[in-house]
Amino acid sequence: TGWRSCQPWSVFLFSYVASRCCLGCCLIPFMSKCCKDVDHYCPCCRYHIYRYKRI
Repeated sequence: TGWRSCQPWSVFLFSYVASRCCLGCCLIPFMSKCCKDVDHYCPCCRYHIYRYKRI
């Protein structure tokens, strides 16, 4: 009939899930191939020519 207070475990669970979501979203660019550096090599001798840094 009145307002119910939050249980301690529900506050912990919410903060745990929220922190994992934020950490996971921050790591997506490092796991995606389109955000990684690209090395260019000579096709004949495999000499490193240039590294294109995206981030």
